[in-house]
Amino acid sequence: MTNYISIGRTWIRDNALRLAWTGSGFSINFYGTGTAAVISSSTDNPIYLGYLNVYVDSAALPVSTVKIDRKGLCLYTLADRLPPGAHTLTVKKRNEAAYGGSATLGIHDISVIDGCPLEPPPAPERLIEFVGDSITSGFGNMVSDPGELDYATDTCDGTRTYAMLAADALGAAASVLSRSGIRFCREPGKAASESMINHYTKISNLTGNADPWNFARPADAVVVNLGTNDNGTAGDFTFFTSEAAVLLSMIRANNPGALIVWCYGIMGEAPRISGPIKAAVTDMTAAGDDKVFYLSMKPIDPAREGLGVHGHPTVFTHIKNSFVLAEFLAEKMRTV
Repeated sequence: MTNYISIGRTWIRDNALRLAWTGSGFSINFYGTGTAAVISSSTDNPIYLGYLNVYVDSAALPVSTVKIDRKGLCLYTLADRLPPGAHTLTVKKRNEAAYGGSATLGIHDISVIDGCPLEPPPAPERLIEFVGDSITSGFGNMVSDPGELDYATDTCDGTRTYAMLAADALGAAASVLSRSGIRFCREPGKAASESMINHYTKISNLTGNADPWNFARPADAVVVNLGTNDNGTAGDFTFFTSEAAVLLSMIRANNPGALIVWCYGIMGEAPRISGPIKAAVTDMTAAGDDKVFYLSMKPIDPAREGLGVHGHPTVFTHIKNSFVLAEFLAEKMRTV
């Protein structure tokens, strides 16, 4: 692949652009009436299929969602029957990284219909990085009365979460590092995959790429939304605070000038979690870091917004919280 800009933490293997993380993808400019791509997937299990949202020009909503339902190299149409001329095409992965067998995708080649590729579009001026769990991944957010439904990628859209919607509202690129069930605490006796601390500096450790991420483009803001899964972690206030401090320090070391916001509470704000996180934020502020904050999010209102799969927020709850986050980030970016 040539003449593209990548979105999120992607990497090249076997001459293919690998998409694992939620919202990862690419943008291209082309002259023509559409595009197609040769794509591979890590799975053809119908529960864990990969899905790509395709956006054309400045559209806020995708013109299509492409289901990647085969493992081998296959040609998929991304967009077609467009008016002849110059267009920008953006592709973002809906499903998350490595939860169950959730698909990792490979983009092997892109072809233009009735035309040719152009120079790639410029990257957005701002980059917001999101570090989270199932909420940030969009777990089960596409249904509001799931009944007995269990996890499946077709009910999840990580491009329609509080995170990516807030980034869109601010005209910023979004890089998402999230996985359902993940914690910030490294609980003794638990697998290393349970804590984001073990993954933050890697390209895609959850899907087998443990190479370091280069942080060549540090984020302008980093939003953490972790803690919901830590409520069952064994540990005391001191342990939780020190673990939160480790993650915050890791983020600061790799994004020296970024605004850092730890938000929490969409699925409930447990004091045994929020207290230590707030203490870690306060400690960093007291040590002279004036760009780190705690933000309480608005909880799910089941009567008005419904509930997604396994009690997760629906798109309606995500939209509500995208306004909360976008307003907070806009204010702090102006004043800090």
